[in-house]
Amino acid sequence: MPMRHNPVFAGAFSRELWQQVSRRLLGKIIEEFAYERIFDVQKEKPSHYRIDIGGTAYRFKAKRYVFDNLSVDPDGIVMTKEGIDTPLHDPLAFCAEVLPELGVKPMTIAHFIKELGNTLVSDAHIAARATKTGAELAGQDDIRLEGETTGHPWVTVSKGRIGLGYSDYLAYTPENQTPTEVLWLAVSKDRASFIAEQDLTNEGLVRDAVGEARLEAFRATLADHGGSAATHHMMPVHPWQWDHMIVSHFAADIAAGHIVLLGYGDDQYLPQQSVRTLSNISHPEKSTLKLCMTILNTAVYRGIPGKRALTAAPLTTWLDELLGRDRFLSGECRLVLLGERAGMHYVHPQFSTIDGAPYQLNEMLGCLWRDSLAGHLKPGESGVPLAALLHAGTDGKPVAQALAEKAGISVPEWLALFFDIVIPPVFHLLAKHGLAFSAHGQNATLIVKDGRPERLALRDFIDDVILCDEEFPESASLPEEVRSVLLCLPADFLIHFIQTTLFICVFRYMSVLLDQRSGVSESAFWALARESVLRYQKRFPDMASRFSTFDLFGDEYPRLCLNRVRLFTHGYADDDERPVPDFQGMVDNPLVAFERHSDAA
Repeated sequence: MPMRHNPVFAGAFSRELWQQVSRRLLGKIIEEFAYERIFDVQKEKPSHYRIDIGGTAYRFKAKRYVFDNLSVDPDGIVMTKEGIDTPLHDPLAFCAEVLPELGVKPMTIAHFIKELGNTLVSDAHIAARATKTGAELAGQDDIRLEGETTGHPWVTVSKGRIGLGYSDYLAYTPENQTPTEVLWLAVSKDRASFIAEQDLTNEGLVRDAVGEARLEAFRATLADHGGSAATHHMMPVHPWQWDHMIVSHFAADIAAGHIVLLGYGDDQYLPQQSVRTLSNISHPEKSTLKLCMTILNTAVYRGIPGKRALTAAPLTTWLDELLGRDRFLSGECRLVLLGERAGMHYVHPQFSTIDGAPYQLNEMLGCLWRDSLAGHLKPGESGVPLAALLHAGTDGKPVAQALAEKAGISVPEWLALFFDIVIPPVFHLLAKHGLAFSAHGQNATLIVKDGRPERLALRDFIDDVILCDEEFPESASLPEEVRSVLLCLPADFLIHFIQTTLFICVFRYMSVLLDQRSGVSESAFWALARESVLRYQKRFPDMASRFSTFDLFGDEYPRLCLNRVRLFTHGYADDDERPVPDFQGMVDNPLVAFERHSDAA
C-alpha cells in the first residue's frame, strides 16, 4: 500500500514567491555575514558593493548604516564568474559555494544549509499567508502578533528548527497559528521536583489551567495507575515532545508508573515566537506555559535546565519585591514583570548520571508557569512584541508608523514616547540594581493604548537575567540559591545587554525600516534615543557613578556575533554546555556617532 504524504500549503511553493523569498534570505545572509565580517565587502561606487571570494565576485546595491551594517537590495544580486554575470536568488547554492572558501567545515556547511532550507520553507509560508496592512497588524493582540513575525532578525538560520517535520511545522509554529491542546502527565515525586511561589500548589495550578472537571478526570486516571497527589505531581508537556522524546527516552519510567499520561486539557493554545512557549487563547488571562521541545533552533536545543526551572519562582518573588521597593520602576514606569511563578523538572535516571552528557538530554522534561500579558493589561491596552516593530504590512507601512497614526501623532513624536517607555526601565534595572535583562524582540513587549506607548513588559527571567559581579546593595537580598544559579559577569560585559539585545537586535532593524519607509532618518532616530537616555540620567543625578560604570556613551563597543558561532566557533557540536557568542572588532556607538559627525561639520 503506498504511503500517504502530508499535504502541502500550495501557496508557499509557487515559483515566483519562492524566488522572491529566496532573494530576501540571500540578501539577509549577505547583510549579516558582512556585519559579522565573515567576508569583506568593498565599495565600488555609491550604493554599489562587491564581495570577492575564490575568484568569483558578488555584486549588489546596498545602503550602509551606522553599525557598519548594510541594507541590501535583494533584487539586484549578481554573480560574476569567468566574465559572465548571473543573477542570484538561491541562498543555499550561495552558501554551498562560498562557505568552503571561507574555511567552514563540510559537516557544518551541510547542517547550516539544512537549517537554511527549513528557514526558507518558513519564509515562503509567511509570505504566502501575509495579508494584513500595517494598520491591521497594529490592531492585533500580542498573541496574534507573535504569529505575524518572521523570526530572529539577526540569525540567518532564524527558523532552522531541526527536529520538526513538515506536519509538525504546520501544527506547532507561530506563523501558522494553528491552535493546539496541551498534554498533561503525572510524574513521580521520586523523579520530579516542583517549586512554586508561596501559596501556590501544583494541584492549584493544574486546576487553574484545566478546570475542576478535567482535574477530577486526571485524578481518576492517576488512581487507575496506582498513584495519587501524595505520590505524583502533574505537569504539562508539549505534544511534540511527548511523541518525539518522552515516549522513547522515558519508556521504562512510563512502564514503571513514574510517568502517567493523563490526557489533553480542553483549552487551546498558540505558540509564541520561541515555538515552545504557549499562550492560552481560550482564556488569555491564564498562565502561559513554557515547555521543552528538543529542537535545535537559533543556536540551542530548546529544553529547560533543571536548576533554572526550580529557581524561577524564588527569583520571581524577589523581583516582585524589588519592583515594589523601587518607586521609579513601579510608579513612574509602571513596569510589568511577567513572573515565572512555578517550575518543574524531571530527572532522567541514566543521562543525569553521565558527566559531560549533551545538555539537551538532561533538559527534556520540565516546564514553567509564566504570567500572561493579558492578566496585567488595563482596559483599552494591548501588547506589541518589540519584534513586531521590525515589520511592515502588505501596504509597506511599518507597524510603528501605523501605531503613531492611530495615536494621532507623528512618527518622531511616537518614537520619543517609545524610547522613554523602553530604555529607562531596562537601563535602571542595570544601573540601579546590577541586573541585566535581555530585552530583545521576544522578551520585551510594548504596551499601548490607542496606539500610544504606555509601559513595558519584560519576561524570561531565569534564562536571561544576569547579575553584575560588583556588589550592589540594592541586590544584596537576592537569595543565595538564586544567586548561585544566575550568571554573574563584569559591568563592561553587562552593558552589552542594552547595546546588543536592545540597540543592535531591535533598534538597528527598526531604524533601517523607518528610514526607508517612514521618512525618519537614522540620525533622527538615534538622536531621539540619545535624548531619552539623557532625560533618564538627568532624573537621577545621584547615580552618576553608576552611569560611569555602565557607560552608554563610549565611542564604540564590541561587535557581538551570532552567525559566527554556528559557522566557526561551535558549529553543531553536541556539547554539555550551550554555546556562547563571539566578538569581532568594534562598532560605532550611534548615541554619539552622529554627534561627533555634527561637531566635525
